[in-house]
This record gives sequence, C-alpha cells and structure tokens, in this order.
Amino acid sequence: GSYEQLAVGPEHLAFARTTPDGETAVVAVNGAATAARLEVALPNRESGMFADALNPGVSFPVRHGKLVIDPVPPRGGRVLVRQ
Repeated sequence: GSYEQLAVGPEHLAFARTTPDGETAVVAVNGAATAARLEVALPNRESGMFADALNPGVSFPVRHGKLVIDPVPPRGGRVLVRQ
C-alpha cells in the first residue's frame, strides 16, 4: 500500500497507510512526556470517523478534511482505522 506523511515534529509523527483497495489507517506517535493534540489533513476525506484499534470505543472525527487526534497519550500512540 501507499505511505503518506501527515505530520512530523520533534516529538510527534503521524502518517497514513492506504491499501490498494482504499482502506486507510492513520498512525500517530507522541514522544513527549505530555499528551499531544494532532490535527492532520486528509485530502480525500471530508467527513467520517476513525476508530482507535488499540483502544476499543475511542474514535475521532474527520471534519472538513481534517482529522483531530486529541489526545495522543504521552510517550504513546494511536492506530486509527476508518469506521
């Protein structure tokens, strides 16, 4: 599948992987000692929800082409799949 970098910072990283059939996963990693808020653009998605595959019941909305992941746990991460 394809790889797309969504956000890169000194303590944060977010990227998307998309399969040939269009399924997308977003991975967000936070290396900071405090929780982080990441807002990433998803150009091909105007709306919808992404569920956290590591934490059942937790999901994040896509609004106007932007996915807001809040919070990303300190020294942790999220693996999000489209619902």
